[in-house]
Amino acid sequence: MKLWNDDQQAQSTLAMAQVTTARQRVNEACAQARNAEREAERQTSLRERALSPVRGRIRRAPRRKPNVPDARGQGLTLRNSRRK
Repeated sequence: MKLWNDDQQAQSTLAMAQVTTARQRVNEACAQARNAEREAERQTSLRERALSPVRGRIRRAPRRKPNVPDARGQGLTLRNSRRK
């Protein structure tokens, strides 16, 4: 009889731990959903701001030119990089 009682207590403890774990998983899933929703709103806002008309033009992020020296201005040729 004592073994049966100990087994029942262990099963009850296990079930309670599983309920706690399941609740934590639900909370985690809800937190991930809230984060995904905020990120979607942020992305939408950024996209709308980047494409909003400004003085009749579409505003875009500025393009940066690569920091490469001009071959003609530096006395360089395209075939080799020796000075003339």
